[in-house]
Amino acid sequence: MFSTAWSYVDHIVLPPGASIGPQATGDIAEIIYVMAGSGVARVGGETAPIRALDVAPIRSGETHGIENTGDQPLEMIVVGIAKDLAAKEAFLATPRPTRPPPRP
Repeated sequence: MFSTAWSYVDHIVLPPGASIGPQATGDIAEIIYVMAGSGVARVGGETAPIRALDVAPIRSGETHGIENTGDQPLEMIVVGIAKDLAAKEAFLATPRPTRPPPRP
C-alpha cells in the first residue's frame, strides 16, 4: 500500500457541533465512510445530510467540509488516494498542523 498512490487512512471522531473544513486536498481524492452518527457534508457546491453507512466521494482538488449536526459523535473513516506518486510525496512533505494534547 505504501509504494502506491494510496496516501492515508484516518479514523476521525467529531463531537456534536464540531466541523472540519472547508478544505481542499489538492491532488488527493478522498472517500469518507460514515461509521456512526449524523451530520452534513458539503462537497463543491452541494450540501447533503450524512449518517451511518453513507459514503461520500471527494474528487481531487474539490473543496469539502463535514459538520456534526447530531447529538452523538460522528465517526468516520477517511481514505486518501493521490493522483500519482509525485502528488503523494508532495502531500507527505507538507507539514501538518499539530493537535493540542488531549485534556485529562
